[in-house]
Amino acid sequence: MKYYIIKNDFKGSGSPATLNAVLAERFDAANPMPPMSGYSWTKSKDLDIEFPSDLFLISKDCYYDFNYIGFWKGFVVSEQFKAFIDKYLLEYKKVNLITLNHEGKDISNKKYYFVYIPMKNRVDIIDYRSSEFVLDYSILKLRGLSEEDVKKDNNYFGNIKEYKRLIMKNTGNPDVFQVKDLIVQDLVCSPKFKDDIIQHKVSNLVFIDTHDMNLFNNYYL
Repeated sequence: MKYYIIKNDFKGSGSPATLNAVLAERFDAANPMPPMSGYSWTKSKDLDIEFPSDLFLISKDCYYDFNYIGFWKGFVVSEQFKAFIDKYLLEYKKVNLITLNHEGKDISNKKYYFVYIPMKNRVDIIDYRSSEFVLDYSILKLRGLSEEDVKKDNNYFGNIKEYKRLIMKNTGNPDVFQVKDLIVQDLVCSPKFKDDIIQHKVSNLVFIDTHDMNLFNNYYL
């Protein structure tokens, strides 16, 4: 079965490649973009993270019209895109966002949410035997591992530099999920999810077939 990595189309208006922004618990005109540190939710370990119900997304960007983008440990999604997550994804954490620029002005007509999927809810379904990839030999050296060690113990997590072809196990997978991996941090979806999104004309999205990772590897070049 095919799967697709979801990326934001940064060539669209109001859809940047990355967000020049911070999450904060309040807006302070004297220090509008403080470091994202010192909050309980930035210091907590993965299993312990509890977010406030509301946060400020404070940005130096001029205008937002995207529907989905990776940010910090999760994703910023529009209300429209969130409706599809609610339809297909059972467990995740969400935070209502108040989106402002660094001058305290609203920069979008859309309602946004921060979405976080804890590690325990990420799906461990990469079929390493069928996938094609390049090992990160610098990491293996630091960890005192050989290529033979990795293959023998099936210890690929964190030891891969680049995927050429990414194959998922067919084990009753959900239609949208975050895979347990350090390279692919984006949401991954089934053809069913992809077709539903396209049918409802959710804009500024790109779907990358995991069977050919060339576009993913060169997406921002």
